[in-house]
Formats: sequence, C-alpha cells, structure tokens
Amino acid sequence: MHDCSTDVLAYHDDKVTLPTKDQKNMKARREANRTRLLKGLKDKDNTAPREFQNQGSYEMKTMAQHLENDYDIDDGVYFNREDLIGPRGGELTALQTRQMLRDAVDDGSFSVPPKVCNNCVRVQYQAGYHVDLPAYRRFVEKDAFDNEVAINELASSDWKRSDARDVTRWFRNENIKQSPDAKNGRQLRRITRLIKMFAKSRPSWEGQSLNGFGITKLVTEVYTMNETREDTALYGTMKAILDRPLFESDCTREKALKCWDKVFATIFFSERFKSKSDCAATNESPIITSGLLKSHGNTSESREAVRKERGGRYA
Repeated sequence: MHDCSTDVLAYHDDKVTLPTKDQKNMKARREANRTRLLKGLKDKDNTAPREFQNQGSYEMKTMAQHLENDYDIDDGVYFNREDLIGPRGGELTALQTRQMLRDAVDDGSFSVPPKVCNNCVRVQYQAGYHVDLPAYRRFVEKDAFDNEVAINELASSDWKRSDARDVTRWFRNENIKQSPDAKNGRQLRRITRLIKMFAKSRPSWEGQSLNGFGITKLVTEVYTMNETREDTALYGTMKAILDRPLFESDCTREKALKCWDKVFATIFFSERFKSKSDCAATNESPIITSGLLKSHGNTSESREAVRKERGGRYA
C-alpha cells in the first residue's frame, strides 16, 4: 500500500481533532452549567451534588469535528442517595430527580429551555452542541464477603445500576494496552476519531451508522495497530473499506491520496499533492460500510451495552 501515513496523521490533526478553541468553549459552557445548577439547587433549597464527572466521548477524548457543531457533552451529576429526599420524607424517584435538575439549571436564559429526556436533562445551545446532565445516586452496600461496595444508580425510567465512568476507564485501559505509541493521544484513540469522522462523512448516512459509543466499542474490538504506518492501521481497522487502488503495484501518491479523499468525502488529501504532473484520475473505490451500520457488525448484546440514543443511554 502506498505510504500515506504522514497525510493521514495531518488529516487527523487538522480536520478531525477538535480545535483548541472549540474545546475551551465546551469547557466554559460546562463550567457555566455547573455553576448555574448549583445556584438553582441552592435557591430551591435542594441538596447539592457530591460531585460532577465528565463522561462519554468528551471525557474519552474521542470527539471528531462536526461541520454543524453537533457535539454531545456528557456531564454526570452524582448525589448521595440519602440526600435525595422529597418534601414528605420519601426518596425522590428517578423522574423527580431529573425534574429537579431541569428546574435548577433552567434560569430563564436559554432560547431553548432545558428538557427532561429519558436518561438525562439536556441543555441545547444555539452553537449546535448540547450538554447532557445524567443524574446518579450513590450508596454503599455490603457484598457476599461483607465488604462495603459503592453502588451508583442512574436516574432513568427507574433507578438503574450504571456508571459511565466504567466505560471511560475501559477505553483508557484499552488505549494504553493496544496502542503501540504514546504520542498525540495514542494510536487507538486517533483511529477511533478517524472512524467516527468517516461514519459521518456523508449526510445520507445520518441515522444509519452506529452511534459514538458503538463505533468506539467496535473499533476497539477490531483495531489493527501499526507502529510506523498510520494509514495501514486505519486500513486494517476499516476492514476493506478501500479495495483499490491502494494495493496496485503501480499505485502512485496521487492515486492513493485521491482514494483517501473518497473515504472521508474531502479534498484535503489531494490538496496536499504538490506534484505538477497531470496524472489520470482514479476510478471510484468501493466503500464497504456494513461494519458500521446498526444492523451489522455487532451482536445485539454488544449493541445494547453501548447504545445511547437521543435522550441518552449511559452504561
């Protein structure tokens, strides 16, 4: 395969990784929401959370750029179970807890009021992205060996044992264990971002490909590392998304870069081609996407473990 490793890395750094400005804006909105939520809870004489915790692709640092800024920022709100008590002395239900968060964060300054979703409270911004606030309650119980174990439950349709921090820890461990390098976030994380970018590179694919958690899990399962070739690692992970002309014996740099353009529906790679020679255009390369479609490439059990539809699912 013609060596386009440097070009794939450049595409990742320039067009896939979130710009520092966007990252700072997201962090500022997250902090503003936390301040707003704490004030709202205090003003309404409700208990303060024990902690906040970043979650999802924001915390795993696997977000990819989006032209319409459709980013999902997950910020978990954790309470002690004994503090979630209603006015009559009973424990707050999962729905009551989400409603409490919604009422606290809604200070009237939003053009679109925060809403209660199935598994979180969603704060929508005009910039395009939104912040999801899943609520958890924490308590301690003893296991079969009489050891105290901390339990976290998500405020969903009911209280369900769940903690998205487990997913973050899992990915971080896999990223360290599987990646051959320690630079720029490590290769597994970079390949995950690239596959996410590929999955949303065509508007017609919207709603048909796996969600972010699904893609992350799938990439982690099939990732093919290569210490010296970023393009080979990406190709191996994509499992024959490109069929030709990358492996032709007469493949040129221009042909190879045009083929990567077709993968990501961009002209980034061709623009990097500096030669003035008038080479023949490549044929359209077949793109095999079944591994990223919702109905393929994953068992129902694995899809359920990472599914996060509109309204949120936090595993």
